[in-house]
Amino acid sequence: IAAVPGLALGALMLALAPKPVLQVVVGVGVVAAAALTWRAPAAPRSGGAVTAGLASGALTTSVSLSGPPLVLWLRARGLTPAELRASLAAAFLFLNAAGAVLLLGSGGGALRVEVLAPLLVLVVAGHLLGARLFRRVDAERFSLLVLALVTAGGLASVAAGLAAL
Repeated sequence: IAAVPGLALGALMLALAPKPVLQVVVGVGVVAAAALTWRAPAAPRSGGAVTAGLASGALTTSVSLSGPPLVLWLRARGLTPAELRASLAAAFLFLNAAGAVLLLGSGGGALRVEVLAPLLVLVVAGHLLGARLFRRVDAERFSLLVLALVTAGGLASVAAGLAAL
């Protein structure tokens, strides 16, 4: 629920600040959060769901990096790998669909239906491939892999932002 106003906040952020600057700032924040989590995983605080949802919604429509806030929050909640993967899949389905509708409705620049249709096919293929790979990873390696992917996402955001500046 908290992601819904976050979607609008992200669209506003994108209208007010250059996307490359947002990518760098968000990427640095994601890497820092992953490093802190790697070093000392914290127990979730009250309000964590609201913060993670709001941040994830805002990052969906601003820099397309909605995963890290949710991943770090769900990981801190102690979900099993299967629960984490299923929760993320459901959240991403909602966030990406709602974000696409919001951006398409507001003129969304390069975001067009003819671009989204092939991406939907790739999402389904990625989900199926991910399900096969998921069955081969034990819980300990899964936790390390999740943090490595969050870190990689942050670094990719920084690199994309710097390349566009």
